[in-house]
Amino acid sequence: MNQRLNSYAPALSAGLLASIATIAVSLPLRSPHDSLMNAGTIAVVAVAVTIAMAAVWVVVEKRPNSAVRFLVICAAGIVIAGLGAVLIQFAADLERSISFLVPLAAIFFGITGIVTVVAASIGFRSSIVVLVLLAVTVSLGFVYADDGDQPSGRLELPARTSALTITEDRIET
Repeated sequence: MNQRLNSYAPALSAGLLASIATIAVSLPLRSPHDSLMNAGTIAVVAVAVTIAMAAVWVVVEKRPNSAVRFLVICAAGIVIAGLGAVLIQFAADLERSISFLVPLAAIFFGITGIVTVVAASIGFRSSIVVLVLLAVTVSLGFVYADDGDQPSGRLELPARTSALTITEDRIET
């Protein structure tokens, strides 16, 4: 079991690192739908795609130009996620789904592709690191799953709530 997990380790570690980064980036953003697009669902989808990408890596790694092939597959993943976002936005009528999901997909697939290639090139095969990253990813998804945002549907950081004005005789908010 450990030997099999070790062959998947570069891509699993990369995908789980990408999952953590994607969850972290998504937290301050305004989701088109808090129940459907939150840290929990991002974690679940990211872990599932990580497992798929690791399986792809194990196959691609044995072929010539494996790094280039894998990076092209990751780029295709961004395109497929973009098409999925278009479908979600227009079929499910969730405004701003494209502008919310495509950047997250680009972050996920970009990190997964680059880190997998680098990790494999240095011979990384630690199953312990994979398990720790999995625990962190699942924990982040669980802890922040119900961390809702503003119901605006716009992809943006929350508005500043107040400004602090300091004068000689008082402080105003």
